[in-house]
Amino acid sequence: MRRTTFLALVILACCSLQASQTLIPVTAWSGDGMKIAVAARLTDGPGIYILNQSGGRTEFIPYQNTIVALKWPSSDSAIAALVRHGNGKHYIWLLNTSGVIKQLSSRAVYIPKNPSANLFCWSRDARAIVFASDSGGNVDLWCVQVSTGREKRLTDTPGRDYDPAWSPDGSSIAFTSERTGYPAIWIIPSSGGNARRLVYGPGTQEHPTWSRDGRYIAFVGTNHETGIYSAPISGGPMKAIAVGGHYYAAPVWSSTGKWIAYVYGRNPANLFAINVGKTSGWGPNYQTSFDHSKSLSAQFRTPVWAPDRDQLVFASYEDGRLTIRLATFSEKFGPSVTSLYTAPRVRTASNIEGRNERR
Repeated sequence: MRRTTFLALVILACCSLQASQTLIPVTAWSGDGMKIAVAARLTDGPGIYILNQSGGRTEFIPYQNTIVALKWPSSDSAIAALVRHGNGKHYIWLLNTSGVIKQLSSRAVYIPKNPSANLFCWSRDARAIVFASDSGGNVDLWCVQVSTGREKRLTDTPGRDYDPAWSPDGSSIAFTSERTGYPAIWIIPSSGGNARRLVYGPGTQEHPTWSRDGRYIAFVGTNHETGIYSAPISGGPMKAIAVGGHYYAAPVWSSTGKWIAYVYGRNPANLFAINVGKTSGWGPNYQTSFDHSKSLSAQFRTPVWAPDRDQLVFASYEDGRLTIRLATFSEKFGPSVTSLYTAPRVRTASNIEGRNERR
């Protein structure tokens, strides 16, 4: 592990919650792991706070609107933020540490009912972003070029296409499609073209995530039991990774390929992780019981791994204070947790919503 590597994450404030609930935190790493970005209302007001590994602030980008998700491919590139507008629709914006802000997508981003780690996805070379939109009358995949803002439609079939996940080599995009009447995982060339289905069988499949080597895709399935499954992209049967219980969502494969983290439960929505190589097919395993928040619903909660090691960043509310934590996973001992940052105070959804949604 590089000691000089820094963690990158964002905390979102989701204002669609009831007033009795705390804000939902969602975390994300920068692609190179060099910095931390926190979208929150802290000491200097609403905006994106750039932090270092010790939790010290280095930069601040003022920003008023509600950020639902944020992804940062590297510390020297623009930050892509999924922003909720006053009309309730969500669009992709680009921000940088110099304060330059511009809207990238002209089409509203489709957000599925269940939690998803794939609301939008950067290409490997950080030149394009893929997302789902219903602006054409149907929910289809679109790709927008970062340099020009040019948008290209990738799918155009009856039924919703969403949850896009770019392959590690950049050649393909996996996504959830309802073109056959129910959710299943499909794969399409990144430039568009003919899509093919990953697996056939009973039940549904959704929320794809790629293994590090690009040979497998994990997903939420409802085969004979609901849970996390995986399948080879070359074809073959589904394999149970973690099954048992009723509500799984937003699986994310770690960058080392050893672990899969996911959301389990509705309210509270807890983060779990399972060792792929040692799974017995029954889960959840290694529940992140250090996640002390008890009132977090699942809508925008997704796990996020470090870009180069088995570390998971997450946020919780403890005694009314927002706390950022880092979980380091060991194959022998499971997760070990350290605190990165504790905010001086937090605000409830009711007293932040009116100020964030004025435009």
